[in-house]
Amino acid sequence: MYLHATYEDGFVLLEDDSDVSPYDEGYNVFHAIANSRPCAEHGQLVEFALIGEDRSTIVDWTKVPEGARPVRERHMEMTQVGDVLGDPVVVGITFGYEYDRDGEIVREVIEVVPWQ
Repeated sequence: MYLHATYEDGFVLLEDDSDVSPYDEGYNVFHAIANSRPCAEHGQLVEFALIGEDRSTIVDWTKVPEGARPVRERHMEMTQVGDVLGDPVVVGITFGYEYDRDGEIVREVIEVVPWQ
């Protein structure tokens, strides 16, 4: 599953296998989206999507509350056999947005299990 962010002028920022921000060295693509890095050049975010092989979850960013922030949290696990740790594996993703309503953080998210 990967991120897909579309901006006002049609620019699309995609998360690929390398997951490297084109704006800030040492950071990933989500960091660029969450910190509005493409906005100065491409206008406001209009669509924020999590794309999978058999399904996609799309947030129409023009309809979210003003000041909303994107949410994408990867939940990881590592297997261990004896003293050997395996590679980390994504077991779930929290996806959507959050915003402040009268001093309270409101989260509009879904939980996605990548293989279901």
